[in-house]
Amino acid sequence: MTVGLGIGDSRVSAFSPTSAPSDSSGSVTRATESACETPEDRPRTERRAATRPNSAAADPLSMPDYDRLGGASVSGDSQELPVPQKAVNLELVKSGGEAYWGVREADGAVIVSQLYDPIQDDPGIRFLTSTAIPDDSRQLRVPDAVYDHWDDVADGGTAVAGGDRLEFVTTEEMAENEQMMLLPEWQVDDVIGGDDS
Repeated sequence: MTVGLGIGDSRVSAFSPTSAPSDSSGSVTRATESACETPEDRPRTERRAATRPNSAAADPLSMPDYDRLGGASVSGDSQELPVPQKAVNLELVKSGGEAYWGVREADGAVIVSQLYDPIQDDPGIRFLTSTAIPDDSRQLRVPDAVYDHWDDVADGGTAVAGGDRLEFVTTEEMAENEQMMLLPEWQVDDVIGGDDS
């Protein structure tokens, strides 16, 4: 089955160049984030707690063993972030390949995979879009559809902006299907229940 690439996505950074400083790569830094916060942004944790989907943390006995692969800050301009070496070693991401994006309905976790069929065939995952991975690159571009999903989980406002850290997480079962999760820092405990492995 052929899936069109979501390469044409574009997204404007949550902060304008005139309202927040940028680092040498053009990504918005977090130094003045507190000065840019609005009352709507500040209580994100409370708003998420009231609206988040069923969390894996609610039933720790049913939780799989999560493997935290590492994390990185996402660029506010290119919407890209480097894939951790551990994920590359597990061959969860390959240069010149394609990334398929979906959402796990049970807890709102974003799933990214090199294989389309396991996402499409899983009734618990809603397919979003796909993006290309450039040749000789470990950079993964986060599509607009994923940012929109995170905004929905956070119940409005900008949930993830340039400079925010995203975590890569997988399980043995997910790795067999070349899948991993990409989670904002504020969603990690909700999804994996504070597992520090």
